[in-house]
Amino acid sequence: MYRWFLNGDDITSLDPSWATSDRIVIDLTAECGSTTIRVVVDDGRCIAEDETVVDVDRKPVASIRSLSVGACDMTLVFDGTTSTDCNGAALAYSWDFDSDGRIDSTEPAGTFRYSRCGPLLVSLIVADGECLSEPARQAVHVNEPPSASLLLAPEGCLMLGWTTSATDCDLTRPSTLYTESLSGWLDFGDGSPVSSEVSGAHLYAECGTYVLTFTVTDASGCLAVDDREVTLTGSVTVE
Repeated sequence: MYRWFLNGDDITSLDPSWATSDRIVIDLTAECGSTTIRVVVDDGRCIAEDETVVDVDRKPVASIRSLSVGACDMTLVFDGTTSTDCNGAALAYSWDFDSDGRIDSTEPAGTFRYSRCGPLLVSLIVADGECLSEPARQAVHVNEPPSASLLLAPEGCLMLGWTTSATDCDLTRPSTLYTESLSGWLDFGDGSPVSSEVSGAHLYAECGTYVLTFTVTDASGCLAVDDREVTLTGSVTVE
């Protein structure tokens, strides 16, 4: 008759066949580090026992503690310090912030500036010197501020034609994590109401120098501004 012990606990009852077997397979699902296995043999007359210690090494566990991307600066703040190794070994970090297969950082935490917008998948793998973890993954959306453009054209003595345009790369990269929208308005610099039209003409009341400002904002509140100065002296000069 055999009795098997794992770290002092009698595990023979886990499998009835172990009571009559001199060789067993133990699933070490939770053990880590020094693990003691002991067997006691009883033939009805004599008892003998033996034990051995094995070192159980498990894969470390990669864990992304936090990820956040600045609303307007395209900078990722990352933290993987909740990653663990059951043996307490020092961990090496490998971050891929844009799923291109290249390591972008080996720091446990820090910042990274993106060069493009859109939905991106962040991956973290940690190593304990012997084993690699399974990757931890999390999706983020990188919002790029919009751009604004204002074009002016004289149309008469005090009449100024204008055309505005706004672009945003987030509009071309749809994401379930972020919905983009743009709004823009043009300030004519003379105290008159602003306009949200794309183009038109504005009649000034008197000659002078005016600064026209076209402002665009996106869903995150990021701004883009394009200024143009005009001088009206009976004829229009655009600078």
